[in-house]
Amino acid sequence: MSNSKRNRTSTATTRRSASADRLSDVPEYVLHRILSFMPTFDAIRMSLVSKRFRNIWFHIPVLDFPQSRTKHIDFVGFVKNCFSRRIQVSPHDDLNNLEKFMLHIDYELFDYPNTIDYWLRYVLQMGVKELDLSIKPSNNLYSAPYYCVPESLLNNSTATSLTMLKLNNVGLRTSVHTSLPSLTSLSLTDVHLEEEEEEYESGILLQNLISGCPNIECLYWGRRIKRRINFLKDPISYIDLTVCRALKILSLYCSKLADKWLEDIVFGLPLLERLALDDCYGFKKLTIRSQSLKSFYFFCDRYSDIEVTLFTPNLVYFSYKGDGGSVFLMTSPNLLGEAVVKLVATDEHRIWYLDLLLLLSNLNCFNTMKLYLPSEKALLFPKYMRKMCHSTLPDLKHLKVKIHDDFNRHRELMKALLRLAPCLQTLEIKRQSYL
Repeated sequence: MSNSKRNRTSTATTRRSASADRLSDVPEYVLHRILSFMPTFDAIRMSLVSKRFRNIWFHIPVLDFPQSRTKHIDFVGFVKNCFSRRIQVSPHDDLNNLEKFMLHIDYELFDYPNTIDYWLRYVLQMGVKELDLSIKPSNNLYSAPYYCVPESLLNNSTATSLTMLKLNNVGLRTSVHTSLPSLTSLSLTDVHLEEEEEEYESGILLQNLISGCPNIECLYWGRRIKRRINFLKDPISYIDLTVCRALKILSLYCSKLADKWLEDIVFGLPLLERLALDDCYGFKKLTIRSQSLKSFYFFCDRYSDIEVTLFTPNLVYFSYKGDGGSVFLMTSPNLLGEAVVKLVATDEHRIWYLDLLLLLSNLNCFNTMKLYLPSEKALLFPKYMRKMCHSTLPDLKHLKVKIHDDFNRHRELMKALLRLAPCLQTLEIKRQSYL
């Protein structure tokens, strides 16, 4: 070997040694913190970097297992090995140190249900606080079997430390009694209810689950996969959410809702601060009354002919995404905070401009606005309509406009925006993809 090659090899070895030495100087609690932000797969790989890392991953407070990183069989074996090694190495008095457990895996018939049950029992014994479980059927989504969560997951005698629970594509049995008084955040996405063939019966099951979590502050319900398109109502419409007196955040996705049900729920939640309705349907004329509501999100891509009246004097944030056809009526004695409007339509016909003018004129109670547009043409009103645009937003002070497509008529845009909002103090226009 030549001297130059020996020197390069020696230099590389020295650098690796120096890196290892620097890692050796890092306090152990800092290493724990660093590894806790990494997927468990990567945290284990870090054990090859330094001897100090070899056993540290056994004690990190996060177990993060997304199946996308490996093949199915390898993934199950990897998780099994992680649990067995952790049980062997971790001392008995170190069991109650698990902050979060995340498991995302595909599920097939007779495919490791007992193994998943065992993993869940173990993390509950470790005092897990946050649990994120997604077990997606990998066959036909409309007929494939669901993994049903064990009773121990929903019972205070075993899940004593659980504060956050996210369930995605799992099943719930009617026989399970729920008691989770320490839970503050609950997310249910495409959860299969055992009695789903009868909407009312599935509503009772859901009510029992919600009633067993009296202290939840954040609730998300979504149905991305519709197992029955002909639902008369969404199961969420059969339950009384006002039993959750501490609820501050309510998010509903792709749910079929009745006007009165939603109005009564919002009015009956004295601490509700944030309400999000994402692609929900079934209502036509909605009235929201709340003294506590601070943020309102309304995303409507498919159903535009909806009228929403807001009696929310303490609202500071309003967000709308749709084609501009929805009507919002605001009643506020003072200027509110910020409105965000994202328009997804590309139609430049007269009806589009009229809808846009009506939408903006009803949002004149906001001090600041962010306006997202599909193209510059959305604001370049025809000449015969420009008088109608004058002072549509007379009280608006700050406006940011973000346009999805390239634009080159900057001066015309400026004039159009100043016609809409003549009292602007700040105006910003830029290109930004958002669709």
